[in-house]
Amino acid sequence: MKNTLYLSILFLLISNTIFAQLEEIPKYCKDIARDDRTSISVSEFTFSAKGPSRDAGLGLKKMLSNALVECGCFRVVERAQIKSAFQEQELALSGGVRRGTGARTGKITGAQVTILADVTEFKEKESGIGLGGFARRLGVGGIGKTTAHIGIVLQIMDTETSEILVSKSLDHKKSSVGAAAGTGIAGALVGGAFYKSQAMEDAIEEALIEMVGYVAAEKSILPKGNGAAKQQADEYGIGGGITVNANECGLLRGTSRPRVMVIIPEVHIQRRIPDPAGETEILRKLKSFGYDIVDPNQVESIRRQEDFTRALDSNDSKVLSSFGKQMDADIIIVGEAFSEDANRNGNMFACRARVEARAIDVNSGSILATNGAHGSGIDIASNVAAKAALRDAGSLMADYFINELCDATLSNLPSEGRRDLGILISNVSFTEYRSFIKSMNNASWATVVKKDFNKSIFKLIIRTSEETDAVAERIKRLSGGKAEILSSKGNKIQAEYK
Repeated sequence: MKNTLYLSILFLLISNTIFAQLEEIPKYCKDIARDDRTSISVSEFTFSAKGPSRDAGLGLKKMLSNALVECGCFRVVERAQIKSAFQEQELALSGGVRRGTGARTGKITGAQVTILADVTEFKEKESGIGLGGFARRLGVGGIGKTTAHIGIVLQIMDTETSEILVSKSLDHKKSSVGAAAGTGIAGALVGGAFYKSQAMEDAIEEALIEMVGYVAAEKSILPKGNGAAKQQADEYGIGGGITVNANECGLLRGTSRPRVMVIIPEVHIQRRIPDPAGETEILRKLKSFGYDIVDPNQVESIRRQEDFTRALDSNDSKVLSSFGKQMDADIIIVGEAFSEDANRNGNMFACRARVEARAIDVNSGSILATNGAHGSGIDIASNVAAKAALRDAGSLMADYFINELCDATLSNLPSEGRRDLGILISNVSFTEYRSFIKSMNNASWATVVKKDFNKSIFKLIIRTSEETDAVAERIKRLSGGKAEILSSKGNKIQAEYK
């Protein structure tokens, strides 16, 4: 009977010391949508106080992370076990999982703020009496009073600026009557790995609940959640995505779409890269938006010309625009791109890239827009990671050019109220053709866009705000009465020299 009583007391003491799960954390923000929650990470607790091992810092970090998840205010991101995420991404890239089901790279959520915590006080003071011979034979130190004291300095840091947004000192003292720590079964089970008493367990739990409440109370001054927020451009207009609609783009309102040529050679660690990824991404986005694109295969011969390389090195916009004229382009986007290895995460290669480019009005040689952007890429193959980084930077530059060019005015493209009109005149001598073109170049009512003369047939595209019949009358006068109008309809005029 006596032994049974001692065992009952012992098990009661042990059950009261099982680690708390912080189930009483208040749901401070239960109605906040996930995308609106600030993303937050928790650093390993540091210890100014003497005593606990590194396991204590990791344990407290894990407890606070769990409590922050429970409060519902934040998106809590994990960094200590990030290698596990990279291992899944690596497996997906290796082809070891079914396509479309593996983890994608570049999707890890960034932390907008991080929690820093330093434990400045960590003390447990014990006093008590023994349980008797039976307890001593089991190795229990005794029953008595334990006083615990934990002090923590909590700080919230903006990860972008490293600014300490808030800082607070917490201090908790608790006392308990229970198993005196230190030996045998109770010493191993009471309080886990880095504390010994129920008092310290209670003090830690109270401190963590206060920390969570404090962080939640300060949420109004923390960065707004960016889960589904619209991307913001930096001061150079990079990174904000496409902010214009094709049907509102000034350059795409006319009947004739601007023809764009893109040529951006790329280098990865001093090696020239075939099939430039940044250039390809810019072409893809411009075409998708509605621009007429010069076939990259036609541009390949220009890429290899020494004259082009010299013009690119000298930043000579006038000479560079001449290469656009060779392809009948209205806009030429030229520049350079390079990538370099950054670091490795296990078997994953990370690369950084930069694309610098400018858009030039081919007809005038003037620069319409110019900028540069950085990009990142990761893969299990270094060259593929470089391509991904270049593509990322190219995507940013494409968005920038799409936004900027919509407000541009090209010297040979229509302004508001002007349109393209095609003219075909047959039975024309070369001398008559030259005379007619000279007159057209001096005309204030139209701009020559394109011209072609072949075997006495003269083809001309002009840009004008005048009606088709009015232009037909002007053609008769410019030809000195030689041109007979055969057809004048819509945006086309057909005539013949007599």
